[in-house]
Amino acid sequence: MSKADGKDRTLYISAINSVAKAFGGSPADLPSDPAELRRKLTTMSAAMAGMTKGSWSSVRSRLLAALRDTNVPVMRGRRAGHLAPAWAALYAKAPIRQRKARLSRFFGFCSAQGYSPEDVCDGMIERFHAALETTSLRGSPNDISRAAARGWNEAARTIEGWPNIILTEYRPERGGYVLDLAAFLPSFQESVAAYLEYLRDPPEDDDTAPMGGLKPSTLEMREFNIRQIASALVHSGIGVERLRTIADLPSREFMDLICEFFARRLGRPDAPQIRMLLDILGSLARWQCKDDALAKVISRRTSKLSGRTGRRVGMTEKNRRRLAPFYSEKMVRDLLMLPMALAARASKAEFNRRAAVMMRNAVALEIELMCPIRLANIANLSVEDNLIRHKIGRRTMTRLYIPGRDVKNGEDIEMELPPHTAELIDRYVAEFRPLLIEPEHRHATPRYLFPKFNGQPQSGKVLAGSICDVLKAELGLDFNFHLFRHLGCMLYLKTHPDGFEVMRRVLAHRQIETTIRFYAEIQQTQAFAEFDRTILSLRSSKPKARPARRRTPAPHSAPRRNPEEGGTDVL
Repeated sequence: MSKADGKDRTLYISAINSVAKAFGGSPADLPSDPAELRRKLTTMSAAMAGMTKGSWSSVRSRLLAALRDTNVPVMRGRRAGHLAPAWAALYAKAPIRQRKARLSRFFGFCSAQGYSPEDVCDGMIERFHAALETTSLRGSPNDISRAAARGWNEAARTIEGWPNIILTEYRPERGGYVLDLAAFLPSFQESVAAYLEYLRDPPEDDDTAPMGGLKPSTLEMREFNIRQIASALVHSGIGVERLRTIADLPSREFMDLICEFFARRLGRPDAPQIRMLLDILGSLARWQCKDDALAKVISRRTSKLSGRTGRRVGMTEKNRRRLAPFYSEKMVRDLLMLPMALAARASKAEFNRRAAVMMRNAVALEIELMCPIRLANIANLSVEDNLIRHKIGRRTMTRLYIPGRDVKNGEDIEMELPPHTAELIDRYVAEFRPLLIEPEHRHATPRYLFPKFNGQPQSGKVLAGSICDVLKAELGLDFNFHLFRHLGCMLYLKTHPDGFEVMRRVLAHRQIETTIRFYAEIQQTQAFAEFDRTILSLRSSKPKARPARRRTPAPHSAPRRNPEEGGTDVL
């Protein structure tokens, strides 16, 4: 290292070794390119690295310093150095919140590049994003550049003397393979709309129609799946002119192309996504083409793919790996105590929106641990409609009720919340929830439990992302929201091996076979653990000492005479 003294050099080497150890490799495995290194670091949290937040932050700072010391171009996580006079004057006008959260790095970049405030334009935001993408180790370039544009626009609208320039928020182009519906023929688009309407409200006199109507969220996903199938065919060389309607999608030729496309894309020919798309293709063959023979061919292909893995349904390999940490009793306890820890931290923090978000995450996490409901249901909980309170003497009983019409499989969800859970919710609603809503929207109805700034329900994606980020930061877990249902079943079956009927009711499965198919493997894990305990017990046990073998004396026999001594007895 060219510029570092002995002490700095030691700290840099220690930081590099710490990062390498966190990823389970050697320093030679770490990329020196800032963009690659940033993408790698975003997958790691302090808890995952086995460090405190302060220690992990120090390690990352020293890693950045080590790169800069070796002349690798790296943008600092915070603005360093003085701003040019024009930028400093403008910066002084911005509220402190804007300075720290949104504008600091953007102003530092513009000042260092020699631009003036009057030069600000969309192209400058794009150049700022490009610099973040190639030289920054901290944060998401997309989020940082969007926040800079929002902060600038807010200041332009509200601060006198600010340049009257409104920026377009940076939106990176998506390189996905799924084409918009507009990319297909009008007749194809019309057939998709008609099919979705058919699924939404199937005719009662059609015996071949699916049972019941699908919910809007399911219809939205089905439309996306149809576009996935059609887009895969286009990328496989099929012209859009051959896809006149969705009835053209199911065929043996197209089935092979779809399987080949997704096998290449997903890296395996038996990926669960391929089986799911084949199920939809089979449904189109049955309900749109009225071709049962073709539907059976597609079904056989699905069965063959299932046979490769030896399993038709159940938890994916990724989810099983994500649940593995919970075979540790310490990890289970840390998770179960996390809502209370977050609530206590929010209570001691400055009373602002950040504390409210922390308390919101504590409440959502507590509800999922006590009653693992689906994301769409928890995101749309209403304080009045879904939390029913009854006064019984001095005690208030709170019940969670979600009618079947709002549940994926039509089953009602109803349970009494534990007292401490109800108290946490009540405190959050009374003290913290209002901080999440702008004042003019605080009397909006219905009162959603987890609102965004305008009083409407927070999107499930945002709510789930916030909670999963907390689990990653606090416990080092790679977690997705649906795992709460798997985890609840896992924890219960560990102590109640025959409790499938209980979990069927908790998870609102219509058939117990569904519960067994998904979670029977938990019993296998417990069986192996019991088996291993037996083997280890036998290995550590000392063999019992064999008793000393006692020699049995020869039976007394008559004395023999020695003929040489004239008849003397020989004893």
